[in-house]
Amino acid sequence: MTFTITSLAERPDRWPAVRDMVDSRPVFVTENLVGATFFPRIAAELPAYVLYAEDEDGEVVATAHSVPFALHAPGRGDLPARRCG
Repeated sequence: MTFTITSLAERPDRWPAVRDMVDSRPVFVTENLVGATFFPRIAAELPAYVLYAEDEDGEVVATAHSVPFALHAPGRGDLPARRCG
């Protein structure tokens, strides 16, 4: 089976298929105040960071959402201390 990986920026017309794909994300991603507030904005504001895979029939079979992060921007430079436990 062959898959095609495309960004939402390249094919914004595929947004309904990406959005309506059977949800495989853990509930903590979208079912809390922070996730519910910001997760939907990724597709609207950062479509180049929303990838999806289509199978040979054109069905969306996987999605990936990411957010750019510039560690070396002014006012940054160090990651927060890691907390364990």
